[in-house]
Amino acid sequence: MQLGFFSNEEKREKLEHIDKAVDTLRQRYGYRSVQRAVVYTDPVLGGINAYDDHNIHPVGYFHTA
Repeated sequence: MQLGFFSNEEKREKLEHIDKAVDTLRQRYGYRSVQRAVVYTDPVLGGINAYDDHNIHPVGYFHTA
């Protein structure tokens, strides 16, 4: 992470701890266990599941069969 001259180190550390806690909750209880409130008020955003909708395939593009 690149730090700036005017950055607040304490605030960055607090946000980092919050991100780690959210990641831990999502690992334990599923991706949709922690979401922002706007997801529940906007039907378009409520239907998006970034974790399940974007698959990473283990097979590379340049493989020989």
